[in-house]
Amino acid sequence: MSPSRWRWHARLRRTLRKSAVEVRANLVLEDGLEGFVHLDWLLLRPEGLYLIDILEGEGALLAGDNLREWTLLGKRRFVFPNPVQGMASKLAAVRRSGAGQPAKTLLVLSNGLDLPRVRPSIAVDLATLEKRLPPLPGDAAVTPDLARGWARLIEASAKAGQVPP
Repeated sequence: MSPSRWRWHARLRRTLRKSAVEVRANLVLEDGLEGFVHLDWLLLRPEGLYLIDILEGEGALLAGDNLREWTLLGKRRFVFPNPVQGMASKLAAVRRSGAGQPAKTLLVLSNGLDLPRVRPSIAVDLATLEKRLPPLPGDAAVTPDLARGWARLIEASAKAGQVPP
């Protein structure tokens, strides 16, 4: 990993940890359709849950909320399914496992990605993420309902991680 990429990841981790009451990374949840979804990051904040996914790359990103596929034009052309649509499935799994707690999604784009046209609604760069999720004071707390939903979510993730292949 290059030094600049390592610094970006360190800044991301620091931002997420300072902006949440509790943070979990690399969770797996059942999707409700006999499958599973992977969550890069899940944050517990006083106003609700935040599902954070990361999109890394270098080059021009041709993206949009309603496009079926996104294209990354870098050293090579890379076409992949629209992650916004996949985030909807992840959000549904989070809401189902967390007993309907309020939840939002954000897709953090690495600093090597350039959006020459439209920025998808949930896509943010690291500086925008820091503004949207400011650091919390040390005594920040969540409601009992939100804490119970978080506990159910973590328990559901632990159970999903134990499912045999």
